[in-house]
Amino acid sequence: MPARIHDWDLRNATVHLAGKPPLRDGVVLVRAGKIAWVGPASSAPKPDAGARQLDLRGKTVLPGFQDAHLHPFIGAIDLEECRLSSGDDPDACRMKIRAYAASHPEKPFIRGSGWGYGAFPSPGPRREMLDEIVSDRPVFLKANDGHSAWANSAALRLAEIDQNTISPGGGVIERDPETGFPTGILHEWPVMKLVTDHFPKPGREEMLAAGRLFLAQAARFGITAIHDAQGKDPHPDLYFALEEAAELTLRVTASRRCHEDKGEEQLDEIRHVTAKFRSPLFRFTSAKVFIDGVTEARTAFLLEPYSDRPDIYGEPMWNPDHLSLMIHALGRINIPIHVHAVGDAGVRFALDAIERSNALGVRRNLRHQITHADLIDRVDMPRFAALGVIANLQPAWFYKDSYFETVTLPSLGLERTKRLYSLASLLRAGAKVACSSDWPFGGDTITFNPLVSIRAAVLRRGPEQPCGNELGMQESVPLATMLDLHTLGSAYANFCEGETGSIAEGKLADLAVVDRDLFSEPVEEIHQAKVLLTLLGGRPIWRDPGL
Repeated sequence: MPARIHDWDLRNATVHLAGKPPLRDGVVLVRAGKIAWVGPASSAPKPDAGARQLDLRGKTVLPGFQDAHLHPFIGAIDLEECRLSSGDDPDACRMKIRAYAASHPEKPFIRGSGWGYGAFPSPGPRREMLDEIVSDRPVFLKANDGHSAWANSAALRLAEIDQNTISPGGGVIERDPETGFPTGILHEWPVMKLVTDHFPKPGREEMLAAGRLFLAQAARFGITAIHDAQGKDPHPDLYFALEEAAELTLRVTASRRCHEDKGEEQLDEIRHVTAKFRSPLFRFTSAKVFIDGVTEARTAFLLEPYSDRPDIYGEPMWNPDHLSLMIHALGRINIPIHVHAVGDAGVRFALDAIERSNALGVRRNLRHQITHADLIDRVDMPRFAALGVIANLQPAWFYKDSYFETVTLPSLGLERTKRLYSLASLLRAGAKVACSSDWPFGGDTITFNPLVSIRAAVLRRGPEQPCGNELGMQESVPLATMLDLHTLGSAYANFCEGETGSIAEGKLADLAVVDRDLFSEPVEEIHQAKVLLTLLGGRPIWRDPGL
């Protein structure tokens, strides 16, 4: 039975107020699912008789965290499959894959994810290694960023991928330089789908069960709103089913994929789902567009060639004129684009297309977003603010991961790696910034815990890394700013800043209580903090038994 909406009296709290110093010895009163009063204890009203009173003894009260770009059902299903880690060396991968295959003899296909590029010689692991472990069933294992896959020979045969197969546009089949035969590494979804289209899809009950696992963890992380970055079928129906059963414990916005190989006929489908799937807790807000891939696979679109492959720049997945016209057509039905762009040329490509669409007469306040934007040319920094484009970033990646030295640095070179993840520069240029996790994709840190993300952005190093190993410390930002970007900043990207994202009278009581005063503890330890209480409109969706 879901918890009821309660009135709350939260006292003796450290209250995070967006854009202001923290309020200590603060009081937050919740009435009928909304914030009724916030201020110092010295002027607080007397508690109502029916309110649930908590003396927080200095613990922090925050607006509920919001993740502005992730893949909930994809990640939840991944948890049930063969799980590798970016830190796994080849022997560890062998052990995990063999153990999974042995414990699931009934599965006709083996799917999994999580391996890291840095654990294997470039351009990645080979099919022969998988063949030694599993030869009788197709095996398909996504990399930790979701943009490459490692397949065995059975999977390649299933997809009819051989030395004569031409890579589809936007995809790359890695080949042995001597034989020309595929190595087993497939880059980007146009080619990865050649395999996955032959795999059975997870069933409805399996996906609902996985979704419940995700929701439970999100509540424990203090997350009260998310953006599903693709919103493909059957995910909208699943959200509706969970909401109807009073099990949806998040406010969800979503993007619908917009394809380069389709024309304006796809606008009818986007318009249809936008109108059909709209409820108190779920709605579509944008169209998802892929411009490029990722630097690790050499598929990100760069202004200058890859340092270790001077013949490769990457390439855009759209024709520039087609994209501009599509943005304009979407704008006519008030739908912005939610863009995947990683390389500096990819970011410029997206900004140029938005600028051209504006010139065609689209209103300027649509809230287009460019997500990832790992590398941005300095010339393009002020264009985000000038064009009203939100930079949607993933701060949990802002450090030198395990394949920085072996993959990132060789591919980009020293000068470009110094410009990775330019958060402080974007803020100085006046850009609107939202934060997200892109879970279940990432580097060494694959998590959607906002506190892990915040720590990485402030310190610019990973949880286990010592001082002196920072990545671009000049792009570090203060703790309070990062809290704002994970709450009010993401609420703006999720089109709900008027109701959520900050603690103010009249807003919905989407709140999180953390077990310490975040502003007086070392930032190095912030990832160890625990959320003790999460409220969604006054309804407790997580409460630690000790609170």
